[in-house]
Amino acid sequence: DADVTDEELQTAMCGAERLVNSRPITYVNSDPNDPSPLTPNHFIVGQIGGVFAPEALDQVEANNPRNRWHRVQQLLQLFWKRWRKEFLPRLNVSKKWFHPKHNLKQGDVVLIAEPKASRGEWPLARVIEAYQGSAGLVRVVKVKSRNKEYFRPIHRLCRLEALDNFRF
Repeated sequence: DADVTDEELQTAMCGAERLVNSRPITYVNSDPNDPSPLTPNHFIVGQIGGVFAPEALDQVEANNPRNRWHRVQQLLQLFWKRWRKEFLPRLNVSKKWFHPKHNLKQGDVVLIAEPKASRGEWPLARVIEAYQGSAGLVRVVKVKSRNKEYFRPIHRLCRLEALDNFRF
């Protein structure tokens, strides 16, 4: 004899999921003119209106498939720009040399932040060797991505903790 129905429980769980996925994953600025911070919900359901979709198409343009496609491309480009600017730097391990967070080590999984790469095309790689500088901090690593090996400075890498057990 449950005191809530399945539908009520499902509604409560959906509400909890929405709350958890509304937490910011980028810096929250106190300036109201700045864009709202990215949240997991931006990935899950997107955001209608607001700063993620700054201007709407008028009714005539909205019915044209080409205009709709261009609009989607605009939104994706805007999202990618914000993702690169606001979220990926938080993953970067080099923050400040006088506050080391984590020295990269063999086996770490990283994104290779290639400035000229297309949207969403930063490759995953695994660190196969780490090279420490004179202060004991890793500044350069050798990574393997697909079947190629590269030397990369750590300021071009973003460590992905959740993927440490990922197999290439």
